[in-house]
Amino acid sequence: MRGLLNAITREYPTPVANLGTHNHGERKRGHMRDACQIRRTCYIANSLYTKDMKAGEVLRDARKKSGLSQLEVARRSGIAQSVISDYERGKREPGADTYTQLLEIIGYTLELRARRRAKAPTLPDSKLARLVLRHRKEIIALARQHGARNVRVFGSVATGKTKKRSDIDFLVDLDPGVGLLKMISLELKLKDLLGVKVDLGPARLVKPNLRDEVFSHAVAL
Repeated sequence: MRGLLNAITREYPTPVANLGTHNHGERKRGHMRDACQIRRTCYIANSLYTKDMKAGEVLRDARKKSGLSQLEVARRSGIAQSVISDYERGKREPGADTYTQLLEIIGYTLELRARRRAKAPTLPDSKLARLVLRHRKEIIALARQHGARNVRVFGSVATGKTKKRSDIDFLVDLDPGVGLLKMISLELKLKDLLGVKVDLGPARLVKPNLRDEVFSHAVAL
């Protein structure tokens, strides 16, 4: 981490803005559980629901925004209020038709948009670049476990100017409340995983006069 001190301010924040990304998955036939357990982006009346919200949570949120009670939704739909309650709490899973019907009764529509899978990152060929790409998934997983996201490679590995003693420089965005100890732990685990020296730093702490230079060649994993 010392190697980044020239590019990153020495002050280390406790709360840092979360710049999380969205994951995507598949929905199960006949149910809306994974259509809105939302590993696929779900738009309801121009409201974006993501980050693993389940069908019941989306239904409850939409109902509350519409100002309707469970009893009123039950009356309009002909479905028992106790069943509506079970749907919202995740004790039951409505079929796709029922789920769509309930949202329409509440005054919302459901639109699923699948995102294309991100392309694999491209780095100038080098021993260290191949090492990063080979362990890409493990690097991202370790980062998430430590409250870090949007992992980017910069420095000599990103520019293709590696030397015999070059290390691997990573930038990350941090979840709120992530502190120095977690960053140190992540850096050590990345070093153990890759078997080479690693420098890790929060993107928001890159000094203003170096931001353009650093971010212009950073490569997202």
